[in-house]
This record gives sequence, C-alpha cells and structure tokens, in this order.
Amino acid sequence: LTPAANPHLTDREDPAQAIEAAAYYLDWVNRQLEPGKQGDPFWIAAGYNMGASAVNEMDSEEDILNYVHGYGEQRLDYARDIAANSGAVASASPATSSR
Repeated sequence: LTPAANPHLTDREDPAQAIEAAAYYLDWVNRQLEPGKQGDPFWIAAGYNMGASAVNEMDSEEDILNYVHGYGEQRLDYARDIAANSGAVASASPATSSR
C-alpha cells in the first residue's frame, strides 16, 4: 500500500483518524528504508523529511546534515532571487541548528 491508499483515514476532520493515519504513514516510510535503518527514529524522521530513497543513499548523520545544509542554501538563494526580481529586500541569513 502507498500512503494515498491509507485505509485508516476516512474522515480528515477526526483527530483520532488523523493520528492513526500519521502513524500509518511513518510505518510506510520506515518500510521503505534499508533494513539496517528500519526502526531507528533518526532515520525514519530523515526519511519522512527527505524521502526514503535519498536517505538510503546516506551512511551517517553527517551525510544528512550536509544534504540539509546544501538544500537550505539552495532555497535561500532561490528566495533571494525572487525577492531581488520583485523589488523586495532579502536580508535573511541561513538558520543554524545543532542536534
């Protein structure tokens, strides 16, 4: 089954069903991961955020952080380009965080 075929969600307004559907989706993401990464909350969260196929190509937390940092820089550059072309001023700086 794919997330689109989630049998647990028939009423999106029902909080209990929404929680069950979210758990179903995270389980689905987990099953897409390589066996050595399945069941690890760190890899499941990364798979949820970046996609299991991208995560399966990574070997360490450092790989994930490098990927996220690069993606964040690309998004920031994109936002600056939009702002520059629309006449708005972009003075954002990349956010940093530590795990």
